[in-house]
Amino acid sequence: MKFVKIRLLGFKSFVDPVEISILPGLTGIVGPNGCGKSNLLEAMRWVMGENRPTSIRGGGMEDVIFAGTGARPARNYAEVTLTLEHSDSVNPSDFAKTNDVEIVRRVTKDIGSIFKINGKDARSRDIQMFFADASTGAHSPSLVKQGQISELINANPKSRRGLLEDAAGISGLYQRRHEAELKLTSTESNLSRVQDVLEQLEGQLRSLERQARQASKYKEISSQLRDFESLLIIKKWREANEKFLGASSALTEVSKKLAISQKEIVVCLKNKEMNEAKLPELRDNQNKSASALQRFIIEKENIKTREDSARELLSDFEVRLQQFSEDLEREDNLINDAKTTFDRLKVEEHQLEKLSFGNSEKLRISHEAAEKSFQDLGALELKLDLLSEKVASLTAENHASENRLTKARDDLHTLNEDSLSIETELQALLSERIKEEQKVSALSEGKLISEGKLDEAEETLNRVELELVAALEEESKFRNQFAAKEAELGALKSEESAILELINSSKEIENPVLEKVIVEKGYEKAIGVAMANEFLFPIITENVGTGWFEMPRTDELYKLPDDCNPIMNKITAPSAVSRALSSIGVVDKCRGQALQKSLKPGQKIVSMEGDLWRWDGYCISAEERPSDSTLRLRRDNRLREIKTLIFNAEDSTRRLEDQFKKAKELSSIKREQISDAREKRKDSDDELSRVISDLSKAESSCEICESKINNLRNTIQSKSLDKKTFEKEIRMLEGNDVYQINLNKEKEKLDEHKILVEESRKKMLEKRTVYEELKRKVESRGKRLEQVSLELENWHDRMHSAKNRKREIALRQEEFSKKLKEAEGLPTFLKEKRNELTELLKSAELSKASATDQLLKQEAIFKKFLEEEKILQTRVSELREQVARADAIKETARESMENFKKSIDGEFGEDPDQLAKKLKIDDHNILSVPSIEEKIHFLRSKRESMGAVNLLAEKDSSVLAKEYEILLEEKEDLEGAVKKLRTGITKLNTDGRSRLLSAFEKVNENFNNLFVHLFGGGTANLALIENEDPLDAGLEIMCQPPGKKLSTLSLLSGGEQTLTAISLIFAVFLVNPSPICVLDEVDAPLDDANVQRFCSLLDKMTANTDTRFMIITHHALTMSRMDRLYGVTMVERGVSQLVSVDLQKAEKMIEA
Repeated sequence: MKFVKIRLLGFKSFVDPVEISILPGLTGIVGPNGCGKSNLLEAMRWVMGENRPTSIRGGGMEDVIFAGTGARPARNYAEVTLTLEHSDSVNPSDFAKTNDVEIVRRVTKDIGSIFKINGKDARSRDIQMFFADASTGAHSPSLVKQGQISELINANPKSRRGLLEDAAGISGLYQRRHEAELKLTSTESNLSRVQDVLEQLEGQLRSLERQARQASKYKEISSQLRDFESLLIIKKWREANEKFLGASSALTEVSKKLAISQKEIVVCLKNKEMNEAKLPELRDNQNKSASALQRFIIEKENIKTREDSARELLSDFEVRLQQFSEDLEREDNLINDAKTTFDRLKVEEHQLEKLSFGNSEKLRISHEAAEKSFQDLGALELKLDLLSEKVASLTAENHASENRLTKARDDLHTLNEDSLSIETELQALLSERIKEEQKVSALSEGKLISEGKLDEAEETLNRVELELVAALEEESKFRNQFAAKEAELGALKSEESAILELINSSKEIENPVLEKVIVEKGYEKAIGVAMANEFLFPIITENVGTGWFEMPRTDELYKLPDDCNPIMNKITAPSAVSRALSSIGVVDKCRGQALQKSLKPGQKIVSMEGDLWRWDGYCISAEERPSDSTLRLRRDNRLREIKTLIFNAEDSTRRLEDQFKKAKELSSIKREQISDAREKRKDSDDELSRVISDLSKAESSCEICESKINNLRNTIQSKSLDKKTFEKEIRMLEGNDVYQINLNKEKEKLDEHKILVEESRKKMLEKRTVYEELKRKVESRGKRLEQVSLELENWHDRMHSAKNRKREIALRQEEFSKKLKEAEGLPTFLKEKRNELTELLKSAELSKASATDQLLKQEAIFKKFLEEEKILQTRVSELREQVARADAIKETARESMENFKKSIDGEFGEDPDQLAKKLKIDDHNILSVPSIEEKIHFLRSKRESMGAVNLLAEKDSSVLAKEYEILLEEKEDLEGAVKKLRTGITKLNTDGRSRLLSAFEKVNENFNNLFVHLFGGGTANLALIENEDPLDAGLEIMCQPPGKKLSTLSLLSGGEQTLTAISLIFAVFLVNPSPICVLDEVDAPLDDANVQRFCSLLDKMTANTDTRFMIITHHALTMSRMDRLYGVTMVERGVSQLVSVDLQKAEKMIEA
């Protein structure tokens, strides 16, 4: 197989299609760090079937898809294509006829990855096996990734063995062996299941045989039961027939009696109808008399009501007429008053008009004189004002001085009084502050106490809550344990029932010895194979029949070989079988065949696995199917074990139930305690809140008192300063008298001028008073004149309205007078009408009494006929009931006959007489119904006592037998498959071991040669350690560079470790060269000299193998030794691009 090229599309940073040709020789991959060189190696491994995202530096398989950059969108898929040239000796036959093989792997978001080989879908497993057979693959040592050299150096020996496996080409062998082991495990599991099914089928076959016998007995009883049921139904049909005939006779007799009674009732009905015909007329007469009487009573009451209404109406009319008279009188008085007032106002209007003549001229002259005196007064007052201002100024200054003095004295006095009151208030506040401070102190102590109570309540609540959590956890634990124990107990009881059912179903012989045998656990198969099914027979008292008869023991004649352990030590059994057991010994399986030759007649030895060796040479292998006795002994042992477990489980269940109940009660108690604790915490919290509130109020009161005290002290200091200022001002004001002298002089001048002004003011006031009086009279007369005009108009309207009302009242008075005259004759008319109705009422009462007497007599006669009819109707009803009862009995009997007949016809297809003849029923000796039912009940009980019966047992048995035969064939096939698989696995192990040892020798030789080549001397070798089997051994590297002692790889320097690891990798490579080798920066730890050696080694490998090398490097020396170079760049951030240079062609061009 040759690798030709690899193509990437959307794989990691290679978003654009990139194709790399894999040509013979050395191909170098160069580029700066982080440009995507290692992505090429990962693409190679990915297309070869790598399925671990972490191995290709990803968190998930979709991480290989290009995720996008700022300039490019993300891809939805990634694809890598690998092109190979095939070789017939390596490739599968499917591709033998093709020249090239193209392997494609594509992964799509949200869909997954797919593989294709030459366009056909393939599995990941197919790809991995394809490359494994070609000594390469995703995990091939020829694909060396970054850090793999370090991993090899630090790997444990068993991990290094993988290099040898690759060199031996047995990586695929391991996979195939693993698959074969899985198939072997599955086949053995299937074989075990088939064996279990066969055992179950055998038990079912035996059970079906018993069921078939039981079904035959069941059918026999059912046949007898059917005969007796037929006899019973015939007997019941005959009894129903007899009952039908008797009911018909009784019905005829009762029908005759009913006809006679019906004739009597017809006669009674005619007499009743004749009397009943007279009743309507009498009732009509009585009703008419009663109606007339009632009508007269109602009319009399109506007349009485009308009389009362007439009297009330007359009274009302009289009152209204009296009211009209009073209204007319009132209107007359109103008209007279209006006329008098109107005349008086007319006279007043004439006088006012007369007085108002010439008032305007008088008013003008008076006004001018008043104005002139007012101007004179103004001039005098102006001069007086100037003098007054001067006096006022002097007076003000004097008064101001006096006022200041007085005010200063008053302020001083007030200040002294305020100081005294402030001192008193200060003392009171100091006392109050002391009280508040005492209260704050008491409340602070109360707060501490309340906080302590609250903390205590909190601690109690927390403690109880923790106890509740613990109690609930304990309750939950016991509940779960109780439920688990109950489930376990139920499972044990179910298993016990199943085992008992199996034991009972397989029990064919009563009281077998097997029921009295107790075998030590593990020895069931040994006892079963030794005794076969002989334990299934009972103990017999006489030497008759099949079973165990008591015989004396003869231990001395049956002494077992020395290496045998007597089986009697492992079993408890009746003495009847002790003689048989004494000749049986238990040995190890490996010793059985050797001891068989030393057995005496009648002796046999068994192994715990179920092998048997008899004295006569007969042997049984442990692989044979276990006997019924073995199965029964296992079940008995398991049953005893289950009973012990059930007893213990029941005891544990009871204890757990008690513990669960106690835990539940404790949880309830803790819940109540939590409720109490929460209530106490709430009370404590409330108390603390109240105390804190009171304390806050008290502290606030203290602060207020302190503030007031400070304010009062500041006030006292301020008042003291004010007192000094006032005393100084008083002393200054008491020595000043200049203002008083000037004031007296000016006051004398002012008094003289005031006299002049006062005289002028009197004259002006007199003239002003004359003018005002004249003006007032003029205005008053004008207003009065207007008012009189309005009053005249008003009284004229009132007088006119009163006359109109008087006319209306007179008309209504006349109208009511006429109505009064008409109403005065109504009481007399109604009284006459009432007397007339009284006579008619007496006559109607007599008529009603007569009609009522006649009606009562006729109703008494009618009632007599009704009673007679009722008696007859009762008798007829009773007879009808008897008829209906007799008819029902007859109908019931007939229906019973019909039902029995239908039942006989439906079940037997014959009528009763034919069935009776067929059954040969003797009418004289036939059993009674109770006897037949008792016999049927006995047969049914007997059939039911048989329990569930499988009527298809015989058919099911044949079907099951066929299935058993098929399973036997399957078992043989599975056993053959197991043998083949074991042989195949053994062959794979042998071949793998041989190939691994051969590869080890070659690798060891190559490793030593390459080590000497790279180090220029020294020695190195490999060793298999930790296990004798090469397939499970580890690989240790022992090396001795020139000038140093022999040591392991871990004791070398870093560069020496790298060269040694490279030597090992290429040593493996040379044993089974891979078609491709990719080295990712393996030369990074090496210096220039070692790089030269490394490159020389690459040249040697290229010359000696057909392998194509791809070297990813940063080292210039390595680049210079390459045949061609591919450069990976990342011009665009996040996007890798590829450029190539063929150095060989370049050299030829330079040389040319």
